Amino acid sequence: MKVALIFPPDWNSLWMPYSSTPSLKAYLKEGGVEAVQYDFNIEAYDLMLRPEPLMTLWKKTAWSADIPLPMPEAPNRKAIKTALSGRIDAVAGSIEEALSVFRTTEKFSDPEQYSKALQTHDDAMSLIFAASSGMDEALKSPAKAVEAATDPTINVFLPYLEKLVGEIKGDIGMVGISVVLPRQMVPAMAVASLLRKKYPKAHIALGGAYPTLVATAIENSPELFKVFDSVAISEGEIALLGLAKAIESGEKTGDVPGILFLEGDKVTRSSLPVMEDADILPTPDFDQLPLEKYLSPEPVLPAFSSRGCYWRRCTYCIRPDRRTFSQRSPQQVVKDLTVLKRRYKARAFHFTDNAIRPRRMAEIADAVGEAELEVSWAARTRFSPELTWDWCDQVAAGGCARIMLNVQSASKRVLDLMDEGFRIEDVPGVLQGLSKAGVDVTLYFVAGFPGEKADETRKTLQFTERLQDTLTPYSQFHVNLFAVAHGCIIHQEHDRFGIKSVPDRAQNDLSNPFNYEFAAPEGMNRQEAVAVYREMSDRFSRLVRRPFRMPHDMIMRLRESQETVAKSAEVRILKLESVPKLAEDIRAEKGYLLKGKKRFRIDESLRDLISLLDSRRTVKEVIQKLSKARKITAANAFIYIQTLYGEGIIEVNVPPK
Repeated sequence: MKVALIFPPDWNSLWMPYSSTPSLKAYLKEGGVEAVQYDFNIEAYDLMLRPEPLMTLWKKTAWSADIPLPMPEAPNRKAIKTALSGRIDAVAGSIEEALSVFRTTEKFSDPEQYSKALQTHDDAMSLIFAASSGMDEALKSPAKAVEAATDPTINVFLPYLEKLVGEIKGDIGMVGISVVLPRQMVPAMAVASLLRKKYPKAHIALGGAYPTLVATAIENSPELFKVFDSVAISEGEIALLGLAKAIESGEKTGDVPGILFLEGDKVTRSSLPVMEDADILPTPDFDQLPLEKYLSPEPVLPAFSSRGCYWRRCTYCIRPDRRTFSQRSPQQVVKDLTVLKRRYKARAFHFTDNAIRPRRMAEIADAVGEAELEVSWAARTRFSPELTWDWCDQVAAGGCARIMLNVQSASKRVLDLMDEGFRIEDVPGVLQGLSKAGVDVTLYFVAGFPGEKADETRKTLQFTERLQDTLTPYSQFHVNLFAVAHGCIIHQEHDRFGIKSVPDRAQNDLSNPFNYEFAAPEGMNRQEAVAVYREMSDRFSRLVRRPFRMPHDMIMRLRESQETVAKSAEVRILKLESVPKLAEDIRAEKGYLLKGKKRFRIDESLRDLISLLDSRRTVKEVIQKLSKARKITAANAFIYIQTLYGEGIIEVNVPPK
């Protein structure tokens, strides 16, 4: 039996493939089940992001329709129409050229072309968001959602999904549709309905992070089982392989762990599977995905080192995998990266873990270094005492290019209520260590936490502005408007957090379970919180010095280091006599170099670099020797030297022509 794995729209990140179907495909293959995979999201957008479809969408969209927003900060249809009026012709006319910028190395590397392409891309995506915003409202009723799936005025992806489903060939005995965002639910129902007509005997299963998140609502939505035969929750690999085996052998699918299914007129839940060892999962398989269609000049692929979250204490968390956590061995992670680099020519990877333990991240970096694997990767972790400057150097040496971190707030009171588990006063030192090591950061903040006061918001804004000069040029800031997730600790114990009430949801409401309209008598009201959110967003946009989207930053860094090494064979790098303090501190073995108000730690990397700084060394030689001496990648050696050059610690002397 052949299984078709499908990732539907609307997943609005087009830079790289999502990890779900590649992971499922590899697991099914190892279990003896043939599977083919289709990324209908990138395929649909590839068809939509063209002049004629965009102009058709502009003309057909009911701009006057009063559709409630999924979140208060999202632009409504009227605002989007106002923003695009007068330039929609230019957006549609330049969209194909914009996409070619992302896919072409030479154009991608030009900051001006990249910036223009990004604006065109964002404008086109906002048009599609506005035209499809009715899908969010439809999820409040399962019956309406099923109807909306085949209504092209609501589901604007329908004509493209009809084409893509029509192109599926061969006998399909089972279908797995993976959904990670609420906006994918209605298109997923459309895919299921279309496949039901084409393959009436096939078993159609819905699965993914979002169905797991709203599993209780699905249990109260028997209407969904008009289009789906089952819904896989929790560990999708176990459920899908179990379903495939049961269908092949003619056994009862209701005995498979980790599924919801209709029994009579009632939705029934089977036992919940547990993934006890992440090492049993095979390396994801990206075969059959159109890697050339993603908006990147070279492949960037997702990777993973764990399932679940090792912290599992944040009071705002609703993730259903709080109950389990399993880590992949560093050796297996390196094996994954090695296979993916060789098979798909990928040098950049994005770890999809909720958060990697700092100790395990260092072990992965060491394993990458020992394997001499020239790759660049990004991952998420948490602030903790383990994030020392030596740790920063260690992960950088193993190819870490970016770390995502939750700061949330500069208020100790707010952080304690969130149970984030770190001290805000320790954050600047960690960020300085990462910057010195050449590691970019993405910092996440929140606005409008229950009871948050205006002075706490000002404190957070002042804190972020002080951080700016300590970060690398590619570092980024993001802010989210706080919402109470139904089912999280804050929702369950809202009195403890100063919340008077949270609006109830219907038991079968499949829409986003995050509620922005809670009532908290103390602190800012919702209107004030939204205003603060917008102010923070505006300020953060001005703090970004090189506005490349993740994961484009990793590709840019790799290219910059390669180009610099290639062009620097005759460029001399000199020790500056105008900074004698540097040499004095090195000789005296003091811990830090002071330059103005800034402080640089004198470590082995700096000592090794100083020993190389003389008129007989070229930049290329210095990068190569420092990389070898410190066992770090050439890219990170370049970034380290670039940082010192930018601060005036060293000087590059270009001989006259």
